[in-house]
Amino acid sequence: RYSVRYRAYVRGIGWQAWVTDGATAGTTGQGRQIEAIEITVVTR
Repeated sequence: RYSVRYRAYVRGIGWQAWVTDGATAGTTGQGRQIEAIEITVVTR
């Protein structure tokens, strides 16, 4: 009925694309910090 959408602000890169329901936000294997997260709940 609902999905959680979120995206990460990654140091040195900026805002990443929106992802949903457990997908990885940010980067992997690059050692970059997440500086902010934006989260929203949407109806499916």
